[in-house]
Parts: sequence; structure tokens; C-alpha cells
Amino acid sequence: MATGLGDGARLRGLDFISRKLTDITLPSGGTGTLGRLEIRLGECRYPIDAPASDAFAWLEIRDRRSGRELFRGWMIASSPALMALDNPRYDVWLLGCTGLPAEADSAPASE
Repeated sequence: MATGLGDGARLRGLDFISRKLTDITLPSGGTGTLGRLEIRLGECRYPIDAPASDAFAWLEIRDRRSGRELFRGWMIASSPALMALDNPRYDVWLLGCTGLPAEADSAPASE
């Protein structure tokens, strides 16, 4: 499958204790936070033939207090359980890439 490179990614995080959902938009190479988590996006890729259909993001997630790495790898929007963050308090999943071709940006995002 041929892929294109987005300029960033849209993620959603859930804090199980507060029951709060948070949407996070990160640029490629950027870092954001969700509670104790620090989330770094390496890159976000999408299928060239159907840009809005799926996304693949390289993520590194650390606990900011301990500095321990909790997740490192590709997260896939269409299969969030395939490569998932294993954490008792937080869940993070990929919604899609940002910076898609213009016709794909207007398509509804799968959530």
C-alpha cells in the first residue's frame, strides 16, 4: 500500500479516573501532554488511494513523573487495539492524520 505523509496527527485520550476525553493535535515531531503522559509524534501516514480511510502514527509515550517509556510504536486508527497503550489510568488512540489532500480533509473522520 502506498502511503502519504501527513503534517501531524489527531489523537484522543481518556483519563479513566476523571472520565474526561481530550482531543490532542500534534505536528510531526511535536510533543503534547495528557495528564501525566508526554506524547511525542514521529510521523503520521495515510493510504494515498483513500486518505481519510485510515492512519498510521509513530508515537512515543512516557510517564512525565517517572520518565518511564510506556509505548513506542505504530498506532493504527482502524485497529486501535492492535498496538495499544497499556496503562491503568489512560487510554490514547489515533483519530487520523492532519494535512491530508484537500478533497480528503472535507470527508467525515471515522471516530
